[in-house]
Amino acid sequence: MKVLKKNQAKVIETEKLLKEVIIGDEGLKDALKSQAAIADYQNLERNIVSCSLNTVKSRSEDLLTRGFISLDELRKNAKSAIEASLLGVKTSKSNKL
Repeated sequence: MKVLKKNQAKVIETEKLLKEVIIGDEGLKDALKSQAAIADYQNLERNIVSCSLNTVKSRSEDLLTRGFISLDELRKNAKSAIEASLLGVKTSKSNKL
């Protein structure tokens, strides 16, 4: 495949992927609403099972450098990005992922 076609395919496939993330999983959008909802969220294709919020918090402290704080910040940023995308709002530098 020529470089131009590869680059074109990259752009098109990246757009598809990002749209899938933004609008593809209603359960994920609902799960981003709260800490408890993200703990309850499951996606067996990604090996994510439902568990209690206390379990997520304690395992996050063991596994992530900044503990549960980093996971919760990612949840909030993802929620904001999806909401902004659906509303067509441009994000500022301070809230970009």
